Amino acid sequence: MSAAIDTAVKAKFASATKALNARMQASGVAMSDAEQKAYNPVTHDFGDGVYVRRIVMPAGQVIISRIHKKKHPFFVLRGCIAVVTEGGEEIIKAPHHGMTPAGTQRVLYTLEETEFITVHATELTDPDEIEAELTAADFSDPAVAHLVREEIE
Repeated sequence: MSAAIDTAVKAKFASATKALNARMQASGVAMSDAEQKAYNPVTHDFGDGVYVRRIVMPAGQVIISRIHKKKHPFFVLRGCIAVVTEGGEEIIKAPHHGMTPAGTQRVLYTLEETEFITVHATELTDPDEIEAELTAADFSDPAVAHLVREEIE
């Protein structure tokens, strides 16, 4: 697939994901941030220049991830999830590891309770500051906007 097609596909996926998220919020299907934190426990661990984020997601949830600003590894320790990105769809079953490219946003459906870990390079230790450093709320963020060169409404 050429770079021009990749950016066009990424732009269409970003637009569709934004619309899906808005529809889920409007219909009450999407959980609030407080509900997500209550139903999906997150733990935070820190090493020298490293942040490890662990989340446990019950079966039957649809989750739209934030947009990742930096490439980083992820690990599925247990469970099974269906994942959709601009690259297509796949079923990921534990144990599994992979790399998340910068500019990635995923739509996840948890087929089983799933334990998911991400590892990030950062000197920060406050989870809210880390989220702001490592993720974008939308594709207009300058850290990821260059990855999608077409207009996203």
